[in-house]
Amino acid sequence: MLQSTSFRSISNEIAILRKQNPNSFLDWGILSDLFPNCKHIFLSRRNKVALVVSWWKAIQDGQWHVKDHNPASKSLQVYKGRYDFNALVHLLHDHCLRETAAQAFFEHNQITPYSIFYEDLLLDLSGTISGILRYLNIELEEGQGIPLSDFKSTSDQINSEWIDRLRNDLQKDSDKVIW
Repeated sequence: MLQSTSFRSISNEIAILRKQNPNSFLDWGILSDLFPNCKHIFLSRRNKVALVVSWWKAIQDGQWHVKDHNPASKSLQVYKGRYDFNALVHLLHDHCLRETAAQAFFEHNQITPYSIFYEDLLLDLSGTISGILRYLNIELEEGQGIPLSDFKSTSDQINSEWIDRLRNDLQKDSDKVIW
């Protein structure tokens, strides 16, 4: 595991490289010297609308994660009047650009990452983690298992309402409703 001072040093080196060449983020050759034998895991979400709704809720209430033993601490009233079409479209746009930039990085550097979808992770945590371990060539020791997550979904009635509302708002001026 990297020490924080080592991480700061690497971060500083990367910052210097980016100042010299703003497009250096596409150049894995530079970073591969810092991280030899690096493997890439790409986590995405199929439902981008659900993703940005979750983000917007978390931005509103600061609750990005909930442990199983902790009840959701926010009343649904917290979200009353907080739906913001422009903010959600901004997050959707930002996410699409970031995900596309990651794909461009992989393509430019001829990297095939191990791809995971968040929805699959939720449905089969153990199977997904097992796949990651195989990809990384890590074998569990005899009797060692994959622990269950103690996190639960933050999705609730508000998520469903805002997903439907955003889906409709995105298509309201369209001649053809796609979804």
